[in-house]
Amino acid sequence: MDEELRPLKKIECTNINERGLSMLCDIVLIFKQIKDILKVEIIKKWNVNKLIKYNIVMPIIQYTDKNNKTGSLNVSEFPDECPMCHKGIKPILFGKAFWSSINAKMQAIFICPREECYRVFIGFYAEAMGQYFLSHLRPINIVEKDFPDTIKSISSNFPKIYNQSHGAEQLKLDEVCGSGYRKALEFLIKDYLLDQTKDEEEKKKIKKEFLGQCIKTRIDNPKLQLVAERATWLGNDETHYERRWKDKDIEDLKNLIQLTVNWIDTEQLTKEILKDMPKGKIKSESNQSLEEKKKNQELENK
Repeated sequence: MDEELRPLKKIECTNINERGLSMLCDIVLIFKQIKDILKVEIIKKWNVNKLIKYNIVMPIIQYTDKNNKTGSLNVSEFPDECPMCHKGIKPILFGKAFWSSINAKMQAIFICPREECYRVFIGFYAEAMGQYFLSHLRPINIVEKDFPDTIKSISSNFPKIYNQSHGAEQLKLDEVCGSGYRKALEFLIKDYLLDQTKDEEEKKKIKKEFLGQCIKTRIDNPKLQLVAERATWLGNDETHYERRWKDKDIEDLKNLIQLTVNWIDTEQLTKEILKDMPKGKIKSESNQSLEEKKKNQELENK
C-alpha cells in the first residue's frame, strides 16, 4: 500500500502546450477524486503518521475526561449532515468533547449553522485500530416516507408499519427493521387483494393464506406478481435464521417494496382514469366544421 501511494516525484516539463496542460489538470483532478473516495478506507488501515505523510488531513477535537484532564484526538470526520434538519452542513464544534478512557469513546457537541435549524446534536466517536471514527449522531429527527393517496386509500396500515421500520433503520436498529418491512409488505398485498374482491368468504381466505400463496394465485398483473414475489423472498430472509439471498440486503428489499407500490399505484390510477373517461365524447354541433355540416345536410336530403 505504501509503495503504491508514495508521493509522486516532481516532473520537469518543457514546451507544454495548452492541450497537454489541460490533460495534466484532468489527471490531477481524477487523482483527487480517487483520494476522496478512498479516504475512509485509508484512515481505517493506516496510522496517523502515514496520514500526515500523505497529506490526508484529519480533524482534531479537543477533549476533557472525568478527571478534568484535557487533550486532543484526531477523528475520521465531522458530520456533514444535520440529523435534525437533514441538510448538508459544516457543523460548529461547541466547546470540548468528553472522552472516556474506560470504553475509548468520545462524545462531541455540534451545532447546525443553518438559521432555519440551529439545533444542537451529539456526535459519538468510537476507537478502532487506534483511530476514532464517527459512529452515529443523536438525537435524530426521523424522516418519514410519503406514499401516494392511492396506496393510503387501499391500506392505511402499510404507511404506518413501513415508517416505523424506516425509523428503526435510521436509529441503526438494522437487525429488526427488516422484519418490519416484511410485515408492511404483507399488509400492502393483502389489503390490495381485499380491495379487489367483494366476496366475504374469499376475504376470509385471503386473510388466512400465506403471503406467497396469495401472490401466486390471486394477483393477475404479471409484473406486480413478479416484484411482490421477490420482495417476499427478501422479506423472509429478514425474519428467518438462515438467509437464502446472501448477496442481497435491506436496500434491495426496500427497492422491491417500492416497485410493488409503483405497480399498484399505476394500476389504481389507470382504473380511476378509465372510470372517469369511459368513452370518447361526441362533438357538439357548434364544434362541427362547415365541411361536416355540409356532409350531414347532404345525407338528410337523400
